[in-house]
Amino acid sequence: MFCHRLFNDSWQRSFSHQCCEITLIRVLAPPDLEKLQALLSTNPKLQAAFEKYQTSTKAIDLVANLGFGGFNEKHVKEFPRICSDIFADRIDAGLTMDDVLNLLREGGLDSYNGKLPQQATLQLVSAGHELRGDRFVYRRFKTLGF
Repeated sequence: MFCHRLFNDSWQRSFSHQCCEITLIRVLAPPDLEKLQALLSTNPKLQAAFEKYQTSTKAIDLVANLGFGGFNEKHVKEFPRICSDIFADRIDAGLTMDDVLNLLREGGLDSYNGKLPQQATLQLVSAGHELRGDRFVYRRFKTLGF
């Protein structure tokens, strides 16, 4: 979940933006929602400042890590080259996770995805959590763990 914060726990102005796991999100209780609406409606300068903050902050990139294991020593060393061969000509156009998983299958890496112990990681980056429809679009990648 990507979010902008307006107030801290003490109801003091505290603009920030962050991301967190969606299970950590909860709906505001009705009294808190009423307090939030009252604070905004009685302080138009605060609301304008928050709107300005939201448009001026750099978006948070989404990073997805796919772990790979079960390789022999040769495969571990070849992992960066194999990933480069699979993604280098395609990543700039943007790939959804479905695209990535299909390309991994075509490249013969899908059977190593999620295997333990993890020996390598494919890291995908969606700058500013770009969407295509309801899917994140990844335009950069790197390999980790050699």
